[in-house]
Amino acid sequence: MLLKEIAQNRQPAMEELWSLTSGRLRRYVLKIVPDEWSAEEAVQDVYRQLWFQASTYDPDRSCPSAWLYTIARSRAFDTLRRIKRSGCQTSLEDHVGISEMGNPQQEHEANSLRQRMIQALAALPPRQRQAIDLAFYEGYTHTEIAARIGVPLGTVKTRIRSALSRIGETFSPGDLPRAA
Repeated sequence: MLLKEIAQNRQPAMEELWSLTSGRLRRYVLKIVPDEWSAEEAVQDVYRQLWFQASTYDPDRSCPSAWLYTIARSRAFDTLRRIKRSGCQTSLEDHVGISEMGNPQQEHEANSLRQRMIQALAALPPRQRQAIDLAFYEGYTHTEIAARIGVPLGTVKTRIRSALSRIGETFSPGDLPRAA
């Protein structure tokens, strides 16, 4: 197993893991962070953390790829928070992204879908929108959101669940692309 070898500071194992996973991991991070430069920085942080903490991996808790993607999600949201603190702020709507398709028909459909998603987000009650913004744009956990806005954890979970349900009502099952 590569993680065991990496935990023993074996560089070839790290290089093999990088070649097997870096492309997919970078695409995953790009779905969270706003630009390629920031995504690359986050991915570098993932592998740096992996190199120093491979020995903490517990196969009884998760598979290696789940552990890797959990680290990537965390580093991506750390990057988003760092960008926000630096003053390069964008709105939630800026992150309702659809990648460029190359096909004019697909791009038109993607833009239409993006506009519908922006409208669905705008139609949410302010408290639900705030919870969605903090959870999905700023990357806070439910517990962190509860502490930040001063409401019980159950209230945060209900607001997020209700918001996602309302957004889901806006779309039919064939409207949204399937997760990769």
